[in-house]
Amino acid sequence: MPNIPVFGKPITAATLLDNMHLVSMLLAYCDVHDIVRFAASTKVNAAIAHKYLNCHLCNEILPFFDNTRQFFEIMRTCDAVISGSIALHFLLAANETNWTPTDLDLYVPRANTQLLVSLLADHGYQVVHHGEVDNSPYTHSNIHTMLSLSNGIRKIDVVVSKRVAAAAPIFQFHSTIVMNFISPGRYFCAYPALTFRGLSMVNPGPLYVGCHG
Repeated sequence: MPNIPVFGKPITAATLLDNMHLVSMLLAYCDVHDIVRFAASTKVNAAIAHKYLNCHLCNEILPFFDNTRQFFEIMRTCDAVISGSIALHFLLAANETNWTPTDLDLYVPRANTQLLVSLLADHGYQVVHHGEVDNSPYTHSNIHTMLSLSNGIRKIDVVVSKRVAAAAPIFQFHSTIVMNFISPGRYFCAYPALTFRGLSMVNPGPLYVGCHG
């Protein structure tokens, strides 16, 4: 491998990759698409990328939950996923994103709603707003209802899906740039070619059938 000068001292690329702090600084200028390509190059790079993405996701969650491991266990237990601004913020390059998410959006199947609310209450989050339930058989929206929970400092919005799949309402969002979600250990972007270029298309579905995200 070629020598790379860092702070005036030449080191090999292999040595550079051994320094996780430096690698994290570099990967912070890459979006998830670039990081996945980096991970595909070697097994070592795959391990580095995996570690970085885990740290990156934990940093997104920490403002809302002190114990990220417990938070991901709650997600697994309730079959919940993260979407909204945090999912988009996570996908983009950390050092090139000049905005910060102010709330956490969780999507959960209807059957697991009360369990999720109870588990969040164990960590100081209480329901502060309960949206109206839409039981109309004629609506095309996959959203059953919406809840807002707060710990007095931060807010978590819970979107209850009518379907078994928590992510079902996400594909009825107003535009493609927010059609992303995160589950424990998995990251999904519906329109990567557009999203990672900072582009988006309007979803015509809500205009024609009256559903909304």
